This record gives sequence, structure tokens and C-alpha cells, in this order.
Amino acid sequence: DGIEFFGGTAFASHVVLVGNADDSLDWTDGWQGGIQYLHIVQASDSADNVIEADNREGDELAAPIANPTIANFTAIGNAAENGIRLRRGTGLQLYNTEISGNETCFRVDGDASTAKLADGGITFQGVGLTCVTAVSGSSSDAAAVTAFIESSGTVTDGSTVTPAAVPGNLDPAGSSVVGSDVTNWGAGWTIGL
Repeated sequence: DGIEFFGGTAFASHVVLVGNADDSLDWTDGWQGGIQYLHIVQASDSADNVIEADNREGDELAAPIANPTIANFTAIGNAAENGIRLRRGTGLQLYNTEISGNETCFRVDGDASTAKLADGGITFQGVGLTCVTAVSGSSSDAAAVTAFIESSGTVTDGSTVTPAAVPGNLDPAGSSVVGSDVTNWGAGWTIGL
């Protein structure tokens, strides 16, 4: 994995992950922190999911429930894998994000995570998904994910995404930018993007 969070409230910013051979971002055990300004490029055919996330294996409802906030995120994914895969009870608050290049952009597995699509445990605002398939999962999960995507205003046709206001604890400049904006803050110290 590029980065994996095991619980806690750690918060990161201005993160670049390139060429990770497994998942680029992973979390479990109730992580409630977040990341703002995240850029991921899956340059390897061996790369797995861009994000693979759990609350807790073996106890999906263990408290505290994983529910990080991610804002200003760009992912250019592996054409054979998932962009975001949420499972085992995790939530996610996602703002001003572009996911592209994966086989499937958004997958939710299991009853505990699927339930979060309806109860606010998963939020998408200012999100664009440009993959071969927008959503996947078992038939019931895929239907719930599709309904969520449609109700959230998530863009799945490649058209322009309107940025959303980011939560108040984040850099407010992120409210006017969809994606990582890495060309500005990554200049001079990043390669391979």
C-alpha cells in the first residue's frame, strides 16, 4: 500500500502516491482523520484499488466507525481495478474529487457499508467519476450505489464538475478547486505525474 491508516484521527495534506503495487490508500480500525490535496497515479499494472477501505474486519460495526474526510483528490487508476472500494462498515466524506482510468470507479461491498449510502455515512460532493463502469458490486449493492450516485449529483459522463464547499476545518481554497491541484503545489518536487 502507499499509505494505510490504522485507526486514530491523523490528518495529512499535499500527498502524492505514484506507482504503488497494492492499494494506494487504505484504512481500517476506525480511522476518522482525513487528507486534503491528494494525488494518486497508479503507474503499475500490478496496482490494486486506488482506495480500499474498511471499518474493522470481523466486526464491521466496531466503534468508532471509520469515516475519514478526503478533499481535493485526483486519481488516475489502473484500467483493471477499482477506483474507490468501501467495505466492512466504513464511511467516507468525499469532496471535490476526480477518479478516472479504472475499470470501476466506485464499489461498495457488504450490508454495513451499503447502509451508509442512505444514512449520511458516505457523502459525495463535487465528485466526477470517469471509468469504464461507474459502479459495481453484488446486484443489491450496485443498485444502492447507483441510486446514491444519482442522488448526490456525482458526474459520470465526463462533463465539468462543479466544486463544492469543503468542511470548515479544511483549507477553504479547496472549495474552488475540483481535484488535487498538484500542478500548483507539486511544482519542483514531484515527478511521474
